[in-house]
Amino acid sequence: MTDQQPLTSITDPDELWQKFFEATDNNEPRETLVEALQNISPPANALDLGCGCGNDTLALLKQGLTVTAVDAQEEAVRRTLDKARKNNLDNQLTAIESTFENYQPQPNTFDLIYSGFALPFCTKDHFPIFWSSLLNALKPGGILAGQLFGNRDEWVNKPEHPANIFLSLDEFNSMTKSLEQLHFREEERDGTTALDCAKHWHVYHFILRKPLDKS
Repeated sequence: MTDQQPLTSITDPDELWQKFFEATDNNEPRETLVEALQNISPPANALDLGCGCGNDTLALLKQGLTVTAVDAQEEAVRRTLDKARKNNLDNQLTAIESTFENYQPQPNTFDLIYSGFALPFCTKDHFPIFWSSLLNALKPGGILAGQLFGNRDEWVNKPEHPANIFLSLDEFNSMTKSLEQLHFREEERDGTTALDCAKHWHVYHFILRKPLDKS
């Protein structure tokens, strides 16, 4: 079980996503999600942002959670639904084809919000708004987990790449200061993408908890 990273140096979006889906369709759920689930007990509502092939969504469903899975790619939504149906878990799933810019989660809805290597693909202008909407969508005591790219990630120097959000550690700490940090790991290393392309990674892996209401 590994926190595998997405994408390659391919610049054609359709080709890039199709190859990514083919390469990751049978992956195990990511370690960060598995650890985050230790803090959640059903019945609970989860949001999987950038669900990809549905591997993490399926892990949430198998834990007995009711899941909303969101992805901008039609193929991702189809694969996620197929996995749920094959496991007779589609009655617990709502799958939505939407960009982050067009998706508006309802306040105080989710016990767990997870996004595996997807948040960096939100546009720069919309990211602060979207981040705020995610915090509002979390129930008190809810968990927010996933990955964000650091400012030394190789893709920061490739404006043609679809990733947009690269944060310094100070920026990450500032935007998460209202949350309790249950887990944080900064990873920086030379490695490969899911399609075996060489890449220098700078990633923040996080599991955060929204404080309970004090009233």
